[in-house]
Amino acid sequence: MEGVRRLFDDEDIGSPKKFNTWEIKSDTQFFAIYIQNKLQNKNAARREAISKRNYKDPWNEDQEFIQFWYGKLIEEEKARRLTQFTTEQKKQESSGDASAFAYGKTLEEAGGALLGAMVGVNVMAFFRALIKKPIDDLFKEKLKMLTTGHLMGVKLFQDAEEWHPKRRHANKMYKAHTKALTPEEWVEIFPSMSYTFAKGEGKCPPPDKRAYHKLMKKERKRKQNEMKILKPQMIKK
Repeated sequence: MEGVRRLFDDEDIGSPKKFNTWEIKSDTQFFAIYIQNKLQNKNAARREAISKRNYKDPWNEDQEFIQFWYGKLIEEEKARRLTQFTTEQKKQESSGDASAFAYGKTLEEAGGALLGAMVGVNVMAFFRALIKKPIDDLFKEKLKMLTTGHLMGVKLFQDAEEWHPKRRHANKMYKAHTKALTPEEWVEIFPSMSYTFAKGEGKCPPPDKRAYHKLMKKERKRKQNEMKILKPQMIKK
C-alpha cells in the first residue's frame, strides 16, 4: 500500500502530498481513484465510462467498486483454471481414444474414437498414435479421415471442419511409413509436402503456396459435391 501511495509523492517540492488534504479517508477510496485513473487515463475515456455507467464515485461508491473488481478478477481466474483443467483432462482422455483410433479394425471403429476430437487440443495425439502403429490395410483411410475431419459425410472434429498438419509433421509420418503410400497419395493427403520429397529425391523445398491453395480449393469443392450427393440419401433413410 505504502509503495503505491509513494507514486503520488512530489519529491521535487520536498513535502509529499498528504492524503487527508484530498479527503481520502480509506484505502478503498484510494484504490477506487487509483484503479479508475489507470483504466480511464484520458478525459474521453472517463466521459465514455460515465455515459455507460461504468464509472463509480470513489467517495461514495468505493466499496461497491472494489467488490466488483475483486469478484471480476476471481471469476476470470476461476474460468482460466477451469479451462486449463478441462484441457488437461481432454489430453489425458485422448491417449486412450488415439490408441483406439490407430488400432481400430474397421473405419467405423476408428471414426468413433476420433469423433469429438479437437484440432486445438488433442488431434496430435491421434496423429502420433498413427505414426507409432505398424501400417495396416486401413492406414490410408485413417490418414484421410484425420486430415479431412469427416467419415462418410459425418463431421468428426468438435472445433474444426478439417485439419492440415504442418509440413514437418507430415514429413514425420512419411518417414515412419514411406512405403505405405505412393508419392501421389502422400501429396494428395498432405498438400504441403513436396512431390520431389515424396519420391525420396532429397530434402523438401519450400511448398508452392499457389499450388497448395489451388489444391485446397479443389478438395473443398470435392467435399461439397459429396455432401450434395449424401444429403438426399440421408433424408430418404
